[in-house]
Amino acid sequence: MFVEYKNEKLSTKPKELKKLIKKVEKEIESLKKLKKKTYQNFMKPYQEVNEEIELFFTPITILQYTQNSKESQKAYSECLPILTEFGTNQSQDLELFTIYKSIYANEQSMLSLGQKKVLEDGIKEFELDGASLPDDKKARVKEINLRLSELSNNFSQNLLDATNNYELIVEDESKLGNMPSSDKELAKEVVDGKEVFKFTLLP
Repeated sequence: MFVEYKNEKLSTKPKELKKLIKKVEKEIESLKKLKKKTYQNFMKPYQEVNEEIELFFTPITILQYTQNSKESQKAYSECLPILTEFGTNQSQDLELFTIYKSIYANEQSMLSLGQKKVLEDGIKEFELDGASLPDDKKARVKEINLRLSELSNNFSQNLLDATNNYELIVEDESKLGNMPSSDKELAKEVVDGKEVFKFTLLP
């Protein structure tokens, strides 16, 4: 999948993500209509449909942090608010919150430790993102989440740019101390007609 994303035009990814989210939202609405919801018939399919989005976005993230380019930056930056809004909408959904609590309460004796942990973490996320809050306060939480994702992305991008742009030029070989000769050879470059040793933070 990584190679597939690398060779494709990343400019189409935000539009594809919106389409995928609409599909996932429809599947979630269908799950909500189940009369008797259990971990097996609701939680497992619910996790699986959400994993579709994770599988879609992971290669974009990998490209962003390993082979950063203007194209990957743009795709990542445009997809991030779409994902943040989707995630916040899910974690503020009072109906989903109620379903989680109901399954947790009704199936205590049948749930494995892992399943209990999934439900407990989900319930905590619903509480933290304000599933029980009035609509105006939910909207404010969403605004904060979007702003935080934007700031986090900006910080990460600035850090990536600084890493990519950093270089150390050493003209005096004696300053390299006991560095292996093979590493010195790799670092050799001609800058302004003079042979120097150039080091960067890139692999």
